[in-house]
Amino acid sequence: MGLRRGYRNYVSNNLFVKMILIFSAIAVLTIMTLSYFTFYFMSRSIVQSELTNQKNAMERVDRYIAAKHDSVQLMVQNIYRDQQLSDNMTYLLKHSFQEYVNRRLDQFMGSQNSSTDGIAYLKNMIEDDQDMENLLLYSTEKQFLYVQSQRNTSRLITTNPSRSFIPDAMALQNGNISVPNEWVRKTINQPDTRLYSVQSSINDLGTLKAVGQLIVYFNSDSILQAISGYEKDFHGYILVLASEGGVIFDSSGNYYGTTYPYADKLNSLNISGELEQDSYISTLTPNNLGYVVVGVAPKQEVAESYRTLRNLILFVSAACILVAVIVPSLVVINFAKRTNRII
Repeated sequence: MGLRRGYRNYVSNNLFVKMILIFSAIAVLTIMTLSYFTFYFMSRSIVQSELTNQKNAMERVDRYIAAKHDSVQLMVQNIYRDQQLSDNMTYLLKHSFQEYVNRRLDQFMGSQNSSTDGIAYLKNMIEDDQDMENLLLYSTEKQFLYVQSQRNTSRLITTNPSRSFIPDAMALQNGNISVPNEWVRKTINQPDTRLYSVQSSINDLGTLKAVGQLIVYFNSDSILQAISGYEKDFHGYILVLASEGGVIFDSSGNYYGTTYPYADKLNSLNISGELEQDSYISTLTPNNLGYVVVGVAPKQEVAESYRTLRNLILFVSAACILVAVIVPSLVVINFAKRTNRII
């Protein structure tokens, strides 16, 4: 009864209070609506800017890896362009290593140009590119593996199909960029998992038959150079995945040496999805190179970038509501007092 009486005395029968309540409701709804749409469109713009920056970084990563792939192909093309180098490389891959050494001694004694030495050529290539960790030359016919490392060490590994997985692993090489084969990596005593492999076949120019393979292991950490100017411009991480889901590059460093656990989900997701957490997802698939670049930006991390904007809009909206309610209310109350005195 008390509430009903108070409502009747101070609200229902009071024109000035009704005016204040109606005006306040309109002002509050208007300010809240404008604030919501302002925050919505500005936050969308910030999110889009974040994803654009991430996309640019992904494209830089793609260009960097593609350039490394092209450099390996150029190495092989340069072998073909030099007839003496091509002959020596073909002889090395079709004969035993000792026979090749004897051939080189005969050439040296015959005053032939020693710069055409295949082994010296490989050493020069790995010295010229500090991103190379290992350079592997595999003979298809003799099934030996010559390994040159960045630390200026070399090894000759004789493989046997009955006692080694290397011939089978080499048979599976398809020319695409991939994760180094685990058995080959262990055989050459390379414990680092932050590597990616680029492979190219070497053919006999006389018969056009493949006589060997050139495989280069690049340091994946060097890919960070491609996004050195973007780290602070986007949230989340960038991955480069091989066709089977192996991790070629991971800017977060959490998934090296494993298969990315959410690789199967990527094909079914569009712009966003649930991975480790609800995230924005971008993909970039270069043609014919066998890898995909993935950008993952957790929505919670992206939201941190417009937290200040949200707090500012809330503060300004609250101030506007107070001004829009208090000032007209004081004017109406003052006018009501004057009217009551007249009455």
